[in-house]
Amino acid sequence: MAYLGYTRSFKRLFGWQHFVGIGLLVSIVAGYFIVYAQTGDALAFVVNTFKQASQRSANEYGAMDIALNLIIFPFEFIQRLLPWSLALVFLFNKTIRSHIRQNPFIAFIVVFFLVNIPIYWTAPELRIRYTYMFFPFCTTLFIWIIFKSFELKIKVQALIKGVLLSAMTLCGIGLIPISAVISDLTIAQYVTLFGSSLLIFYIVYLHYRSTWNFEGYWSIVFTLVLLRMVYNIVGMPYTSASLPDYSQLTSDMIKTSAGKPIHYYGRLTSIEPNFSLFGHDFYRHTLLIPQDYSADFAYYDALYRNEVMDNTNQITSGDFYIVSESEWVEGLQPLDTIPNMIGGQNYYFCKGN
Repeated sequence: MAYLGYTRSFKRLFGWQHFVGIGLLVSIVAGYFIVYAQTGDALAFVVNTFKQASQRSANEYGAMDIALNLIIFPFEFIQRLLPWSLALVFLFNKTIRSHIRQNPFIAFIVVFFLVNIPIYWTAPELRIRYTYMFFPFCTTLFIWIIFKSFELKIKVQALIKGVLLSAMTLCGIGLIPISAVISDLTIAQYVTLFGSSLLIFYIVYLHYRSTWNFEGYWSIVFTLVLLRMVYNIVGMPYTSASLPDYSQLTSDMIKTSAGKPIHYYGRLTSIEPNFSLFGHDFYRHTLLIPQDYSADFAYYDALYRNEVMDNTNQITSGDFYIVSESEWVEGLQPLDTIPNMIGGQNYYFCKGN
């Protein structure tokens, strides 16, 4: 609607395509909830979904939290889109801004972003992944701005070139000490580190000696690919070495249980999702759910047995359970320990006596 207002073409809102789209949306969503209502509480589902979305919005925070996020969010968002977001400096140029209005697609991107971003900009404790749908639009805009700046010969290009080449040089230097920090590297990992470092230095050298142009930005893409490759080959094995292998743990548990179901033992905890707007409750509901534990077990259990792990608060002799130390009860025989799970607790794989 914002874009139609920007282009002064509101009559397109009443085209048959929009009505077909609205009809499909209502049919799919209504059909889903009609089926869901046969066995579950559809209203509670809707209210809980609203509550989970509302928890990340300005609806449930005070003015100071919102004001602080108004300052922090832009910097975090720009940081996530580096190096492309460096193109924002070109927006201080009046000529670039005028060309945005002359390009319908770029104008649409700007309107789309400005209309939708306030929901996230005013939401304290927002997870940046909630804004990923903006990234393709923003990078498209940034690359267009960069291309247009070279076409118009905007002078700030030299500053951008210096910043990017300096950053790439630091990345190349930073890869070398990693070999001293991480022990037990393989030959392939050493080759990856030093080979990527040399390639980055060579890219910097080529662009330092050549004329900086739009095509030169592909060197940044290549550098980012190299850095990601280094992280995949060297960084991920190092960071994941301290994490439990839930796949193997679950596989071993299933073998021990001889294929019998493994239950998650624990008391149910209550949550009260509510439909409220700026402090006023319109509806409140109570739901009983299992307490938190690592979802990895449930995922691999369902993957290997094609059956969803259930929650129980009763012990049956001969059945198998996963239980946290805070929920431990008599009548359980421990078979294995999974240390330092949620909240630093140990979890146990047990059998009912």
